[in-house]
Amino acid sequence: MDAGKSTSLQNITDFGELKAKLNDIIREGNNYEHDVSSCLKELLKSSDDSIVLLSIKAISEVVKCDEKRETYAQFEIIEPILNILSKELIPENYDIFKQCLRALGNLCCDCDTSRKIILDCNGVSIINNMLSNTSSFDDIKVLGCKALLNYAIGGEEFSGSLTANGIIEQVKKIISSELERDEMNDDLLSTTLLILSVINDNDPQYHFPDDINIAVLKILKETENVEISELCLEHLSTQVREHVKILLAKEGGVELICSRLEELMQKQASDVTGIEQEASECEKSEVNQIQHAALSAVRNLMVLASNKEKVARQGRAAPLLLRALPNIEEHHVEGCVRILVSMMVASHSVMQNEAITSLTLQAVRTDDIDEFNAQLADAEIGKHVTVLVETNCAKLPPEVAENLLAFLDVTADYELVLCDYFENMVHNALHKLIDSRQDFSDMIKKRASRVISKICCTMDEE
Repeated sequence: MDAGKSTSLQNITDFGELKAKLNDIIREGNNYEHDVSSCLKELLKSSDDSIVLLSIKAISEVVKCDEKRETYAQFEIIEPILNILSKELIPENYDIFKQCLRALGNLCCDCDTSRKIILDCNGVSIINNMLSNTSSFDDIKVLGCKALLNYAIGGEEFSGSLTANGIIEQVKKIISSELERDEMNDDLLSTTLLILSVINDNDPQYHFPDDINIAVLKILKETENVEISELCLEHLSTQVREHVKILLAKEGGVELICSRLEELMQKQASDVTGIEQEASECEKSEVNQIQHAALSAVRNLMVLASNKEKVARQGRAAPLLLRALPNIEEHHVEGCVRILVSMMVASHSVMQNEAITSLTLQAVRTDDIDEFNAQLADAEIGKHVTVLVETNCAKLPPEVAENLLAFLDVTADYELVLCDYFENMVHNALHKLIDSRQDFSDMIKKRASRVISKICCTMDEE
């Protein structure tokens, strides 16, 4: 760092020369070599609005450099920026608001020091108030939300301050407003949905208000953007509480997700036609992500525990999702029975659940049940179920247990697979699971007893 250069900027008295120097810094941006943080924080006190604007813009550009960001993470820089944002937004100060938000967003990028200063200065409330009074400046909304997103990524302390300061209500207002427009702002929507995602990641137990979940469902219905569809599905898939499932089921959630998946599959087919290989693979990858998210959303959210087996047997979701499976090229589903059976003993419960659900869907949809059962037996389904249950007795999530029992209940109707369950002592493993878990519902225990009875009938016949 060149201290002489820093002092020379501070000592410039000619406004024209000072503006030219600031523009040089802005132009060089994160490549600017010298530490001018002390000079810029003094210039933020200037009575000349154009100098303040250029200083904030210079800060915004310089702190794009990871190494320089901590140097500018100072109260004397952040507090004046927040003070500007606490004023009324009018067309005359549009440019300076824009640069203030850019600066805060860049300062917060991977920098807890900046985040803590914003937290201490009540910055979330200031930005929230600004967003509440911003109706006609879409890019200001986007920048405000992006600043909050970079801030919240820091962890639960920061995302918690978003929920405490009314940001969830702000997100709902933004989403609702976008729904009323002829053309939705995808950048704004994706940013607000990412805020919800970060809040959920940092605090999985946070209860989102019902109207937020309904608004996200409506966005899913209206959007044609693949990324936004995925974000909507991911948000909905986190909402696993029973009252939320009931609420969204009443809103046509299952039908909507299945319909959305069908549309995306049709879009994939039409887009791939006539497109060069590289581009088509990119398109496939995007839609594959949607298919994965849709499968997860239906599994976690839309199917009430009491209806899981019914939906698996005759619901519209089964054929639609099954039709999607062969197109998915990622490792969680290829449509291969042996791979899916192996996935049942994966180390992560999400992967276990994906495998179980996919196998259930194939079990109720296959045109050749004898061939499918032969593949299950050949893949040692009984052995894998026993290993899954016995190695996860204490930690198997209730929703995974529900899905596993639904799968066992469906497949235990067929002699070949039933015998494999008996030979591999699946009934004993289920006994151990139920006896060791006090948190399982009566419904889970009842279904387990039914499966055990089916397997034990085979033992009696033997």
